[in-house]
Amino acid sequence: MELSKKQLLSRLNKKVNKLFSKKEQEVIQWTDDKEDKVSYSWNFQFEGLNHFLAINKRTGSITHGSYGASK
Repeated sequence: MELSKKQLLSRLNKKVNKLFSKKEQEVIQWTDDKEDKVSYSWNFQFEGLNHFLAINKRTGSITHGSYGASK
């Protein structure tokens, strides 16, 4: 059974609130998002680095990572 989109977004918001202060969240530049059969993912730029958050639709587990400097 997959979690509802509302449940997934709630989990994602909690994760973002743990990772970044309110002030930091104001300067995050969200660039794109993607959905496939297994997950939703979001890309964003923060402090010159590209980051991603991906959430598994079935389990609700969230992965966060960064990859290289933005141009």
